[in-house]
Formats: sequence, C-alpha cells, structure tokens
Amino acid sequence: IWLIIVLCFVKRINLAIKLNRVGAQFLNQNALVVLVPIVQALIGIIWVLLWCFLASFLLSQVPEGYVPKGFYATYAEAYGVDGDGLFENGTPGACTGSWPTGGVWKDNECEVVDGTAKCWRCFPPRYVLDYNFAYSFFVFLWNNAFNIALGQCIVAGAVGAWFFTDNGQKGKNPVILQSIKTTLKYHTGSIA
Repeated sequence: IWLIIVLCFVKRINLAIKLNRVGAQFLNQNALVVLVPIVQALIGIIWVLLWCFLASFLLSQVPEGYVPKGFYATYAEAYGVDGDGLFENGTPGACTGSWPTGGVWKDNECEVVDGTAKCWRCFPPRYVLDYNFAYSFFVFLWNNAFNIALGQCIVAGAVGAWFFTDNGQKGKNPVILQSIKTTLKYHTGSIA
C-alpha cells in the first residue's frame, strides 16, 4: 500500500524536491534573510516588555470615586459579613460593591456621628480592568500581528525579487534591502 501511495505521488514528490532545491539556492545566495526573523523576534520581545510596563500603569489607575469615601462604625458594615469567602451566604459591605474590590482599614482619626465612632474606611483596589486596558490589549495584539506580517512580506518580497532575476544576476543584487524598502514604501497599508 505504501509503495502504491508513493507511486501515485511521484510527480508531487519530485515537485517538492525541486522546490527545496530552489529554496536552498536562495538561502545560499542570500544568507542575510535568516536575520529577518531574528530581528523580528527581538522587536517583538522589546514590544512585549514595553507593553507590559505600560499596561501595569493602566491597570493601576483606579478612578476617583471607585470606592466610597465615608466612615463606617464596624468592620462588618464596611467590608461585610463573609459567609463562605465569596459573600454568597453573607452580606457585602459598602467597600465591596464592585469587582475588583479594595479593602478596609481602621483610621486613627474617627468621625463621630450621634455618639458613635466611625473609624473604618475603604481603600481602593490595586488594579481595575476597564476599557482603557481592553483598548491597550487590542493594540498589543494588533502590533504583534503587524510585526509578524511585516516579516513575512519582507521575506516573500526578497524571494520574489530573487526568483524573477536573471540567472546570471542572482546573488549579486541586495534583494533583502530592496524588499525592506519596497515593503515599507508600498505595502505597509496592506499589512496594517
């Protein structure tokens, strides 16, 4: 059965062998094309690190008024009564109304209302997931896809420029630099 399958695909196998030969000739004459994915990966790593650094600032921007600013008489009034850790069987307090929740702290300067000292206050959470972070995450994914498509177009352009060059001129023209210029000048919008 295996021999019959190989015999049925002899033309395809020969075509694959010829394509590999042409690919090997291209790499032999244009070895710098191997640097394109390496530079692309370095740019991608720098972009990921920069985005993570900037996204941490976006996450840490808790809007004013996210938690109440009032004083509360008891911890239970401020934080709530915890039934099983998720407030499903308990009562949420004034400070735990939205996700992610902050916490409660006891102020040394209490507010006295009707003879009752209210010392418990709310503090905001350390991060908030909002539309700013969602927009930033979309930009992160879009720039990653743009980086990948740019590298693919540069390599494809170099291969195309090399393939359609006269056989006597192959390996003499700088097809990679030509492909970078052509890609950035004519194809950036298509890639975007």
